[in-house]
Amino acid sequence: MSKEIRDILKNIDARPKKGLGQNFLINKRKINRISDEVKNDVYDSIIEIGPGLGSITKKIIDSKSKIICIEKDTTLYNYLKEEFLDKTNIQILNRDILKCNLKEIGNGNKLYFGNLPYNIGTKIIENFTDTFYSDHTTSGIFMLQKEVGEKILSNRSTKLYNGFVVKIQSFYNVKRVLNLNESDFWPQPNIKSILIRLENKKKKFLNAFEYKDFTKFLFNSFSVRRKKLTNNLQKHYSKDLVCEKLKELKLDENIRAQDIKVETFMLLYNKLINNKSL
Repeated sequence: MSKEIRDILKNIDARPKKGLGQNFLINKRKINRISDEVKNDVYDSIIEIGPGLGSITKKIIDSKSKIICIEKDTTLYNYLKEEFLDKTNIQILNRDILKCNLKEIGNGNKLYFGNLPYNIGTKIIENFTDTFYSDHTTSGIFMLQKEVGEKILSNRSTKLYNGFVVKIQSFYNVKRVLNLNESDFWPQPNIKSILIRLENKKKKFLNAFEYKDFTKFLFNSFSVRRKKLTNNLQKHYSKDLVCEKLKELKLDENIRAQDIKVETFMLLYNKLINNKSL
């Protein structure tokens, strides 16, 4: 399949752009597996980030969903416009995903998915979480650098577990779907990849301020990993108050953030929110 991709790129006078993270998936079995995962549920809108040459797009184009492709590379955008010219259920946008208002793309039940460039994968996932944390109608399927994916999947008391992980897992059930090797792509990257699925837990904060405040609370909790949680939070809450609320949750006052379960952070935050230091 790499020859097929090279031939297409030659015909449109294009080459893989390292700066855009263009590593094209060539493993047909895994293309089919990813396509099946995308089609596993029914969505009003499927938004594909970085469709490239459309290897997965072609597998899902006959679904009843509205397909919206966001492709930053103008040459690939023009190729996709021509490739899907006769399809009425697809919209192709020549945009930078980091500059898009995700809420304004698509309608109804939505699925965001894509092979995210390694250099901006974390930013895209964080933007997705910040945008849809209280939206129970939007899911995500993302291919990421394995190191980033493993971090998002990590459990407490591990080296990867941090505020970023807890924020995502507070609002999403995260599932490993598929591991991918370097040889599954052309040109081959120097790292492995992983496909993960994010499904909203249907937890809802009252407003955006509270969500942002909870995010700050999480990052303050992990600000110095080797420090006790009480010490990391003492600039924001009195130590006695934190100790009191930890005791109510049956946690030791000497506990560190990395040893606390995801669900407990929200419980602790709700206990502390009305006692924040001025």
